[in-house]
Amino acid sequence: MTGRFNAFSGEIGYTESKPSEAKIEAMIDTGSIDSNHAERDKHFRDEDFLNVAAYPEARFISTSYIEEGKDKTTLIGDLTLKGITRPIRIEVEHVDAGTDPWDGLRIH
Repeated sequence: MTGRFNAFSGEIGYTESKPSEAKIEAMIDTGSIDSNHAERDKHFRDEDFLNVAAYPEARFISTSYIEEGKDKTTLIGDLTLKGITRPIRIEVEHVDAGTDPWDGLRIH
């Protein structure tokens, strides 16, 4: 099974010359879960799983960004889900970065 959250927002602070100072914050609308199966998604939203009524948002806030090679880094941060915050590590592969047509930095 694969799925996604359709509603989320976030901010990324990244300077190409100082990638170790990257800051990432992401907010996810837990009610927007989409596994392409309406009944399963309903179960995911219920109180025995995500409990969307009580916890409508999940949040990730980075605490460090560690370069481990030319194109590989580890993002460390705190994930809050259902009111419980735990530290997590996310492996990140840096593919590319550049200016988008609206003069913002786009990271791939």
